[in-house]
Amino acid sequence: MATYAIGDIHGNYTCLKALIDKISPDKNDTLIFLGDYIDRGMFSKQVIEEIIALQQVTNIVALKGNHEIMMLSSRNDDDCFNQWMGYGGFDTVASYESDFNFKNWANQIPDSHWDFLENTIPYFENEKYIFVHASIDANKDMKEQEDDFLYWKSFDTIQAHKSGKITICGHTSQKNGEINTKENAICIDTWSLMMWLTCLNVDNLEFIKANAQGDCITGKLTI
Repeated sequence: MATYAIGDIHGNYTCLKALIDKISPDKNDTLIFLGDYIDRGMFSKQVIEEIIALQQVTNIVALKGNHEIMMLSSRNDDDCFNQWMGYGGFDTVASYESDFNFKNWANQIPDSHWDFLENTIPYFENEKYIFVHASIDANKDMKEQEDDFLYWKSFDTIQAHKSGKITICGHTSQKNGEINTKENAICIDTWSLMMWLTCLNVDNLEFIKANAQGDCITGKLTI
């Protein structure tokens, strides 16, 4: 039985598949995805398909990221759609082999994928950790957190939460490919677009990183 946190995938299916093959999760394990499954990489469709399939194999907790918010908002809003295109939405729509007509693109994405996106959650916590996409307001209970913190603030804004729990997040890509740690927070967005996708075993702080070639490296955090 193990609990794993997985950072921002951004359509990089090869990285995800390499990590999943490495950890080989079973029904007793839990995978906590920190959001931003889509955009920028070429295989957003395949990433979502993989996570949906994993729900039949292991326990999945899927957080919502700011890129999922942009995609969901783009279904019925032309302005949001045009803005999303500049943040990687073009690559997501292309992965579904959909056209870029505002009125048609959303209908070409499977209902099961929309269901997955709609059911992503803002945060998750256990006895020791708070899992969130971007950041938290240290002085507020989790049920009182504002979207600006949860989905958009940078890792630099995170302070020790009043609960005493350690925050594990993504969102702020670490361009050196290294996990960023503070005394009470860990950022595992290690820039899957150009460097690594990180999976952290939160029970023992061992990590696995995979790159776009499917190569993996391992290590252990000390915090």
